[in-house]
Amino acid sequence: MKFLCPACDRLLELASYRIEADALVVRCARCGVETSSHPEPRPVPSSTFHPSPPRLALAPESPSIEQESFDAPAGYCPKCLGLKSEATESCPQCGLVFANAQPAEFYPREEVAEQWRQLLAQWGDSQKHEQFLKSMTALGELVSAGRLYRLRLAIAPGDVIAQRGRDEVVRLATIGSPLFSKEPAEVQRAVRWQHVALGMFILLCITVAVVLFRQVAQRLP
Repeated sequence: MKFLCPACDRLLELASYRIEADALVVRCARCGVETSSHPEPRPVPSSTFHPSPPRLALAPESPSIEQESFDAPAGYCPKCLGLKSEATESCPQCGLVFANAQPAEFYPREEVAEQWRQLLAQWGDSQKHEQFLKSMTALGELVSAGRLYRLRLAIAPGDVIAQRGRDEVVRLATIGSPLFSKEPAEVQRAVRWQHVALGMFILLCITVAVVLFRQVAQRLP
């Protein structure tokens, strides 16, 4: 369950709350502001009354998102989207020298950008995110996908969908995608045959060297 904090305008998980005088009080994990929602007064039909927590206004689950550019917001590294300080000349996370950075260098190629725009139009559909990540893995564009999810988080820090997408990119980059589960076995077989061929070649060289050595030894007085 999620709620929209009226103070920082961020979409957050409903994790910290309490009941005070028939009101639901929720504390924002981002800015610390507490929001109280009071129920509408209504007649009590009997002497026994069990108040239920009032509902908070929830943000829509599947918003359609528009993104004007792929530039990093102010205060973020244009490459890795990490926070940067005006006092530093390079990014402490990726090492990028800001004076030499050209933002267009980090834009996704057009095929990736088009798929990302389509995903933004159906942002709340988990299957679309799964299809996007499979496509990025097949294209070898997981790095671009990771930057796009981090860019979304820089624009909207409370976007839990972007957080899940970013974490999934890290997981796929760490353990490899199931789409290529057969590739390591094929590579291992190829390497194994190369080792066998190399071993046979070395053995042949040793055999020839021994035979030549014996022939030369027999000719010597």
